[in-house]
Amino acid sequence: MANDAFQEIEEAIGRLENLTDPVAREQARRLVSSVLAFHRAGLERICQLVDQPEVLHKLGRDELVASLLALHDLHPEPLAARVERALLQARAQITGQVELLECAPQEILLSLRVDGCASSNAQARAVVEAALLECAPDAGPIRYQEPLVQIQMRLR
Repeated sequence: MANDAFQEIEEAIGRLENLTDPVAREQARRLVSSVLAFHRAGLERICQLVDQPEVLHKLGRDELVASLLALHDLHPEPLAARVERALLQARAQITGQVELLECAPQEILLSLRVDGCASSNAQARAVVEAALLECAPDAGPIRYQEPLVQIQMRLR
């Protein structure tokens, strides 16, 4: 449900960005910005009023609520913990190893080693990226560091 809503929002924003009238486009941007600021303020106030770590933690585990909290930088669980939880889920589904090298809001750097062909690597990446989208939708772009062995083989 949350992913469908995100996709619909992304498509609507894309249509607004393609408006030919610059005044209408700017008004649309301001409207979206104002609505987001209003929602953030309301969610922030809810989090303050709840003031119970176990309830906030439970809210942070709900897919839809977690997405809203993450969108507004209000998620009760740190980004690195959510990324690690996603990688734990992914490890159970892939044949290989995935490690978190760096975790920053601007970028997630991973090491991925998969036994098999390029399609196995692509499938493993898809599993990892789906898990990250579920657990940490606010994570920045994912970058993979190639294992040193693969780099050395390409140099030969």
